[in-house]
Amino acid sequence: KQWYQRRVAITAGEKEREDEMRMHQESLAAQYKRVVMESAEEEMKRKQLIATRHILLKQLQEAEARELRERYSVLQRTFSHWRSKVMEGKVQCKRAAAFHTWKQQLVVWRAWRRYYNDVVYSRHQKIQEDILRETKHANIADNHFQKRKQRECFTAWRCWARQSVTEKAERKLAAEKKLLMEKCLAAAAAVSKKEKSTDCDSALIPLL
Repeated sequence: KQWYQRRVAITAGEKEREDEMRMHQESLAAQYKRVVMESAEEEMKRKQLIATRHILLKQLQEAEARELRERYSVLQRTFSHWRSKVMEGKVQCKRAAAFHTWKQQLVVWRAWRRYYNDVVYSRHQKIQEDILRETKHANIADNHFQKRKQRECFTAWRCWARQSVTEKAERKLAAEKKLLMEKCLAAAAAVSKKEKSTDCDSALIPLL
């Protein structure tokens, strides 16, 4: 009976220990489950947080890119406007410079024309008068020289004509003289030949 009681006590103690162990295991399982669930929730929260961070980061990047695009477009419009203004200013400066240069050239041209009308034109007129006077004197001298040359040529031609006429007359006279001399010589030769023949006849007569 004591052994049975002791056995019952041991069994009750074992049951209590088993109950305690089971309760401990259940509590551990509950804790583990709670920890797992908490870790799962934390992991889910972390994933959600990461996803949220990615979404926020993407939105931030898109916002920054949109802002950069807007800034770039604003900068481009500003630069285009500034460049158009600068080019317009350059064109206006070039037009103003060209107009100023044209006015200066016009002033210089008018001054030069006045100077030309006042000084150069009178000088030109004087030069033209001098040229005309020199041309007239040269024409007079040329005409005088031509007339003198013509007179000299005419005088030389007249002298040559006279000399040629005289030479022709002298040649004719010389030809006539030569012919007369030839006739005289022929006559003299004939007379001398006749005299010789008569002399021979007179010499032969006494011999007969």
